[in-house]
Amino acid sequence: MFEKRLLAFAFVIAVAYAGIAGAVSVSLVEINDTFARVDISNAVDLYSYEINLDYTGTIGSITFFDFLASDGASTTKGSSTRNSILSVYESRIDNNQQGITGSGSLFNISHSGELDLRFALFISNDSTEENVYYNGTVNGGSSGGSTGGSSESGGGGGGATFTLDKDLIDIKIKQGERQRESFVINNPLASPLSVALSVDEISEFVALSEESLTLPGGKGNEINVDFFASEDEIPGIYTGKINVKAGSLTKSVNVILEVLDREPLFDVRSSLVKDELVKGEPLRARISLINIGDFEMVDVKLEYFVRDFDGNELILEEETIGVNGGNDIDRKFNLPRDLPLGEYVFAVRLTDSDGKIATSANPFSVVEGTYFSPYIGGVNVLVWLFVGILVVAIIILIIIKVKGRKSKRKVASANKKVKNKKNRKN
Repeated sequence: MFEKRLLAFAFVIAVAYAGIAGAVSVSLVEINDTFARVDISNAVDLYSYEINLDYTGTIGSITFFDFLASDGASTTKGSSTRNSILSVYESRIDNNQQGITGSGSLFNISHSGELDLRFALFISNDSTEENVYYNGTVNGGSSGGSTGGSSESGGGGGGATFTLDKDLIDIKIKQGERQRESFVINNPLASPLSVALSVDEISEFVALSEESLTLPGGKGNEINVDFFASEDEIPGIYTGKINVKAGSLTKSVNVILEVLDREPLFDVRSSLVKDELVKGEPLRARISLINIGDFEMVDVKLEYFVRDFDGNELILEEETIGVNGGNDIDRKFNLPRDLPLGEYVFAVRLTDSDGKIATSANPFSVVEGTYFSPYIGGVNVLVWLFVGILVVAIIILIIIKVKGRKSKRKVASANKKVKNKKNRKN
C-alpha cells in the first residue's frame, strides 16, 4: 500500500515538473559585448509576443528572425524604448488564425551596456495570454523566470493588449495653421479589440479622426491627429497626452506642441547634453538665439522651465541678456532631487521688447540611478585632488629637507670628533 502511494506521489511530481519544464519562456544569449539574441522555448500555437528588457547604455538595431513567419505568413513587428525599458513585439497576420509551435530565435539586439530580461507576454491563436516575469540577466546569458497566470482576452476585456507605433509626437505650428500627424494602434490578438481614445491637457489644439473603434484580430489602424492653433493663440509650449484604452489597459502618446508666432523676430534653438538623467543629475543645455529682424543689440528675457505631460510646470530660472545678431549660451540647471522618475520636457521661452515670443523644447527622461557630482563645495574634484597632491608633495619636501639637515649635522659632528682625536694623538 505504501509503495502504491509513493508511486502515485512520484507520478504527480513528475507531471507537475513536466508542466513547469514545458512552459513557454525566453532566454537572453550574449553573442559579444554589443550583440545579444533572444530565444524562445516550448511555444505552443504562439500568435504574438511582447518582450520587455531593462537596459543601460544605448539600444542600436533590432533584427527579427522568421520564427513567427516560419510557415510563410506575414507579421507586424516593432520596438520602442522608454524609461530604460526596451519593448519588442511581433504578431502574425494570418486569416486562418494559426499559431507557431516549437523553439527558436526571435530577434537580435545591438546595444551598449547591459541587458536584463524583465517581462514577457505570449498570446496564443485562441487569444489565451501567458505572462512570464524574469529575475534578470546581466550581459547576456540565460535567465529563469516564473510564470504568472493566464487569462482569456476578448474584445476589450480585462486581458486586452495592444501596441502603439510611437510614444511621442513633437510638433511645431504657427498661429492660424493646421498640421496632421498620425500613429498606429496594433491588435496582436486573434480576436477583435475595442479601444477608446481621449486627449489630456491639449484638447483645444487637437482633433482625432476617431474616438472609438474596433480593431480586427491581428490588424492595425492608423489614427490621424490634426493639430491647429487660432490666429490669436498665445505662442508657447504645450504638453499633453493622447490616451488609448482597451479594457483596463491604457497606453499614451506624449505630445509636445509648440505654437509659433506668425511673424517672429527671434528664433530659439536648444539641445541637451544628455536626454536621460539619473536622479540628482543636473540638466545641461546649449541655447542658440538668432535675431531674424534687425541686427542691433536687443535685450530679451529668457525663461527656462520643465514640464511633464500632466500639466505640471517647474520654473528653473529667468534672465535678461543682450542679443546682437546671434548668441550661443550654455546653461546648467539643478533639478530637484525628489523629481519623480518619468518623461519631461525642457523648455525655453524668449520674450523680446515688443512682447513677441519664441520657444524651443527638448524631451528628456529621469531614470533610477546614482549621480556622482564632480564638484565639492562648488569646486571641481580635480582641483581638490590637485591641491591635495600639492600639499602632500610640500610635506614630503619639508620632511626630506629636515632629514637632510639632521644628516649633515651628524656628518659634521662625526668629522669633528675624528679631527679632535687626530689632534690629541699629535
